[in-house]
Amino acid sequence: MGIGELSRSTGKSVAALRYYEQIALIVPLDRTQAGYRDYAPDVVERVRFIVQAQERGFTLREIKEILSLCERGQVPCSSVAKAARRKVERLEKLITQLQARHAALTKAVQLWESGSLGDALFCPLLGASKSNSGSELEMGKTIEVFIAGCPLCDEAVKTVRAVACPNCEVKVYDVREGCATNECRTLAARYGVQQVPSVVVDGKIAACCQAEGVSEASLRALGIGTG
Repeated sequence: MGIGELSRSTGKSVAALRYYEQIALIVPLDRTQAGYRDYAPDVVERVRFIVQAQERGFTLREIKEILSLCERGQVPCSSVAKAARRKVERLEKLITQLQARHAALTKAVQLWESGSLGDALFCPLLGASKSNSGSELEMGKTIEVFIAGCPLCDEAVKTVRAVACPNCEVKVYDVREGCATNECRTLAARYGVQQVPSVVVDGKIAACCQAEGVSEASLRALGIGTG
């Protein structure tokens, strides 16, 4: 089938399908003499699986790893279950954050409508919202720490956990051991980790880990401190 028919069958745009092909999530069976893509019929189910997995919060990188396991004849469900548990934990934290934000903003609006807010240099409504909510409104960050049993590694992990906000998610990877599907080394390569310990915040390696090392001051400069 052509890419247009695949688009109609799956509900995904042609641009999205081309991107899937670009990152090797789908592969045309062949090309016609005119140069058009020709996909096997089973690609429809593959695309539907990709869409469903995305709707459940899995990234395209994670989906590609799952499909790769299947192609190697392995059952990926144990790895999927581990990832799903992590996502559930993350969602629970996010729900707590959003509930706190909802409560703080609702209270601020009530104070404003009742005339209870005084003058402020900027908008008193937002000032009241922040003062009533405190650090509960801080959106958590994903902090990944790469270690390898070095003398400073344990201390770096302790520092990160001490500085990280309550809503932050801290992941520790020991690159000596690897992880399921060896994602530790894959992530280290993607982030450009050249030494340990190294800290990655929301997918970006901290500059401190390329020079002076992990410290409380450098972590707080990244915005992951508790305030």
